[in-house]
Amino acid sequence: MMGVCPKCGSNRIIYDDKAGELKCADCGYVIEDNVIDSGPEWRAYDTSQYRMRARADPSSSLGTSIPISSIIKDKSGKTLSAEKKKRFRRIARTHRYLENYRSLTQAEIEIERIVSGLRLPSIVKADALEYYKKARELNLIKGKSYAGFASACILAACKARGYVCDVGDLVRYSRVKDRDLKKYYRTLIEYKIAGVVKPSKPFQYIPSIASKLNLPMEVQRLAIQILHKTDETKKFQSKTPKGVAAASLYIAAIILDNKRKQSDIAKAANIATPTLRKNLKNILRSLTIEVFV
Repeated sequence: MMGVCPKCGSNRIIYDDKAGELKCADCGYVIEDNVIDSGPEWRAYDTSQYRMRARADPSSSLGTSIPISSIIKDKSGKTLSAEKKKRFRRIARTHRYLENYRSLTQAEIEIERIVSGLRLPSIVKADALEYYKKARELNLIKGKSYAGFASACILAACKARGYVCDVGDLVRYSRVKDRDLKKYYRTLIEYKIAGVVKPSKPFQYIPSIASKLNLPMEVQRLAIQILHKTDETKKFQSKTPKGVAAASLYIAAIILDNKRKQSDIAKAANIATPTLRKNLKNILRSLTIEVFV
């Protein structure tokens, strides 16, 4: 029968009817002693008889997937007494608690690592951990990547708080696939775990893009002024916020003699260079700014 040894982690837990002990078959660690055996007795006169009788019944799992009440016999085929069943239930409860605690601890460490790496505020960490707990309570994480769900919770927390969190940066830090991250994020939204998600504004992306390009504050301020002007035209509401922000930074950098390559700005914003050019042309056309590019 299966369980988990607290010393070596093996799941080969056996009952020694001679010693009256429940112990690990690998390391010999005694999990329970003085276990009273009230079941029928049988004898084995050689190794082959012992193996044949000991394995006459299929082993049962002490994990969370199989109820403890389904375990009615030991490895010898003996019916478990009520006292033994009670002890096994206690072991199973402890095992479930440790599994849940380990899962939450791993998620908390992952959230802390990503939040710290992306330099996000502590409130994002607190919200992300709360979202993760809710998802676990709804049994949404079982069988899925805890790291993927942790990353999705961070993304949801950023959006709910109005903080910029680039999906590309999040994928690199979390080491999860882009499609998995988005799938888990949609799950959080579907089950209404993440609350109200605020739409991103282009000006929110200015600091993060500018910092990657080492652009001074004056360039950022001018880029924000350009964004305010474009906002007045109402022509960019359906555009990608990152693309509009990157284009405004490109224009501001040229005006203030801090020009950067289009490819560098596109890379910093995690967008394609054609996307940058398209937004750039739209801004220049709408604001009638003449700049040599």
